[in-house]
Amino acid sequence: MGQLLLEHQLKELRLPTALSEYDQVARQCAVERVDCRHYLLRITELE
Repeated sequence: MGQLLLEHQLKELRLPTALSEYDQVARQCAVERVDCRHYLLRITELE
């Protein structure tokens, strides 16, 4: 459910790169033990 809501919100905000990359970046950040702020920074840098 959370994934569908996130995807909906990213579409509504017109953030196509974040939509296509958020899962991969989240997995990478989890491996690197990166906190949520750095995750958001990475996503916004891609956008």
